[in-house]
Amino acid sequence: MPKKINNLVVYIIANPKGRLNTRVKGVLSLSELFEEMKLVTKTGTFDQERDLVIGSYPNPLSLLRLVGLDKIKSSSERYIYFPSPTILYVWRVVKILKKRIKRNLSAGKRICLLTCVPPHDIALIGLHLKSTFPEINWIVDWQDFWSYDEYYFDRIPAVYKKRLLELEKSIFLNCDTNITTNLKAKALFEKYYNIPSHKVISIPHHFYRSELDEIKAKANQSPVYKKDRQINIGFLGNLFKLPKMPGPRVVEAVNSINKSGLNIKLHIFGDRSHLAKQAAAQSPNGSIIIYSPMSHKESMKMIAGCDFLLLAMSELPNCRVVMNIKLPHYLLLGKTIIAMVPENSAVADIVKETGSGYVIPSTSCWRDELINILQNYSVGKKPPKRNNREIEKYSWEKISKEWIRVIDAA
Repeated sequence: MPKKINNLVVYIIANPKGRLNTRVKGVLSLSELFEEMKLVTKTGTFDQERDLVIGSYPNPLSLLRLVGLDKIKSSSERYIYFPSPTILYVWRVVKILKKRIKRNLSAGKRICLLTCVPPHDIALIGLHLKSTFPEINWIVDWQDFWSYDEYYFDRIPAVYKKRLLELEKSIFLNCDTNITTNLKAKALFEKYYNIPSHKVISIPHHFYRSELDEIKAKANQSPVYKKDRQINIGFLGNLFKLPKMPGPRVVEAVNSINKSGLNIKLHIFGDRSHLAKQAAAQSPNGSIIIYSPMSHKESMKMIAGCDFLLLAMSELPNCRVVMNIKLPHYLLLGKTIIAMVPENSAVADIVKETGSGYVIPSTSCWRDELINILQNYSVGKKPPKRNNREIEKYSWEKISKEWIRVIDAA
C-alpha cells in the first residue's frame, strides 16, 4: 500500500449523472491515500461520505417538455446554451467549489482538481476555478477528444464552432496537465494542437488482475457456447455508436460468413440501441445475439465463454488516436482479440505489442480476413503468442502509480 499523502484535497468532476466508468472508479479507489477526496456529482453514487452532490440551475426551457414540445426544447437549447445545457450545472458547481476551495486554501491545504471528460463542458469548471485560484493543480483527463471527434464536434451549431475551438485551446493551455489514454493521442496534442509536451502525459485504461479468478469460475456456463462446430465471438459495449462504431458493417460480415458455411455467433453485451435489436431480429439463424442489460461483472463472466473477443472501429482520424476502455478487460480475459480497426491506430499498436490477437485493417475486406482467421482456428492453428510483460502494463497495480504521481504534483 503506498504511503498516505497528507494535506491534499482532491475534487473529481466526472459524469454529472453518476454513471462512472472503470477509469474514474479506479481513481476513486485511491481515496484513502489522500486527506480528502470528493466526487462532484449531480445525482450521487450512494457513497454519502465521498459524494459532493450539487444540482444544476433550473432550466426554464423544461416547461416545453411538460407540454410535449421536446423537439423545440432540444433545438432551442442548442443555440441558447453554449456549449450545451450542461453549462447550467457548470455554473452551479463553480459557485459552490469556489467557497470550498477558498476554505481549503485558507486552512493550508493543497488542491487537486481532476475533470474527466466527456461531457466536455465540465472542463469549464476547471478553467474558471484555475483563473480564480492559480495555485491549484488542475488536471483534464481527455478520455475522448472534443473538436477532433466528429461525434461531439458535429453536434455544435456552426455559429459556435470557432468559439468552441478557442475555448478548447484555452483549456489545453491553462490546465496543469492534459492526460490522454495512449501515446498516439499524446502526439496528436503536441503536433496537431501545438501543446507543449510537458503538459501532456499518457495514462492508459486498466484492468484489475483480482477479477480474473471470479470471472473464469463462472465462464462457459451458457449452453449457447457449447454447440458443436459453432464459433462464438463476443463484443462488449455499443456496436452501433455511429460514426465511430461500424455496427452495420460488422453485421454484414457476420451474416456473409455464415452463408459461406462457417457457423459463427456474435454475442453483444451492453448495446441497448434500436439498431442492435433490429440487427439481431433480422439476422439469419440467430447469428446476432443481443443480451439483456446486466452489470459489467456479469457481462465479463458471460463474454469470457466466447472463442474470440471483437473490437471494431471505423476508418476515421479520431479512431486512430483513441483507446477502447474495453480493451484492457479483453486483455485480462486472455481470449484472442479480433481488432477490425484502422491499421495505424493506438488500438492496433496495443494488440500487436501485447500479442493478444489479430488486427484486420478497417480498409480491408472484413469477410475474407475473418474467414481466414476462423478457418485456421477450426483446424487448430495457434493464435499469436501473448506478451504477458506488455499486458501487465495495463494492470491497475501499474497504472495506479501513475495516477498517484500526477495527482500529487501540486
